[in-house]
Amino acid sequence: MSKLSEAQKKFIASLQSGKTPSRKPNDKTGKSLEKLGLVKFAIMVGWVATAAGFQLNVETGEAKS
Repeated sequence: MSKLSEAQKKFIASLQSGKTPSRKPNDKTGKSLEKLGLVKFAIMVGWVATAAGFQLNVETGEAKS
């Protein structure tokens, strides 16, 4: 997996903790993480982490064991 930027790390960490960092469907950080398969956009909810997104260790960028 490619290295995540600081903004991407904060975005995915926020989702993993149960918070919604953005409800905008065109959020650039959300779109870039969606291309990696880590998040998806749900109407009326906002951005949510996928199974792969929840398994990601934000510090190392690798799946949690």
